[in-house]
Amino acid sequence: MTTAHVRELAFPHGTAASRDELTRRTLRRLVRWGFLYPERRQVGQAGGGSRPATYALTTSGARVLAQREGREAGPRRRPADGSTALRAHQLATADLHVALVVAARAAAVPIRWSGEPGCWWEFVGSEGPERLKPDGYAELDLAGVTRLAWFEVDQGTQSVPKTIAAKARRYCRAALAKAQAKEPIPLVVFVVNGAVRRERISSQLLRWAGREGMGEPVAARLLHAVPLAGVAPLLLGEAE
Repeated sequence: MTTAHVRELAFPHGTAASRDELTRRTLRRLVRWGFLYPERRQVGQAGGGSRPATYALTTSGARVLAQREGREAGPRRRPADGSTALRAHQLATADLHVALVVAARAAAVPIRWSGEPGCWWEFVGSEGPERLKPDGYAELDLAGVTRLAWFEVDQGTQSVPKTIAAKARRYCRAALAKAQAKEPIPLVVFVVNGAVRRERISSQLLRWAGREGMGEPVAARLLHAVPLAGVAPLLLGEAE
């Protein structure tokens, strides 16, 4: 996450200056204690300006969080500095996480977020045992109903007819497995910011769902391709 991500999630109250100072002071302390890795700020990036400072959990930081949450801490390694596709995807997922939390907070809606690998789900569907690996999962407590959603953050680097289609069909099989087990079914939200690519994915969702035996009315309610700005309106809208 960037400094701005941490500020929005952890320090929502106060003046802009006080929030910035408290965030920076806290991050420096966590780095000093060995709970965070700071990534070097790089200036002179393409397009001008500098890339925001980013932070990642160390093994010790991950262990502390795992103990706090009552789970086992998996192995971690120090993230490589530099601009990589993985880092860009992680930051885009953090953008989604923060946008949802900020919108839910403004609407006074309780929200629970789980990132990967905690949000992964193993199920048995028509293809046998599978592991669903969304980029994130959220639960929002709306009036009288809890809305669930799996998220797939698209960076425009994967093949639509192959990789994206395979992911969409796996989500459909997971949804059908949820239905068979009489469990609540999360929405499936592809976060796609490019309009052309978003329309390309959106136009294929019902066809991919049909190949998994899911009817169009159900698929239309469950499968969505929206820009980042459209995620909160989709999830915070009137419950169906």
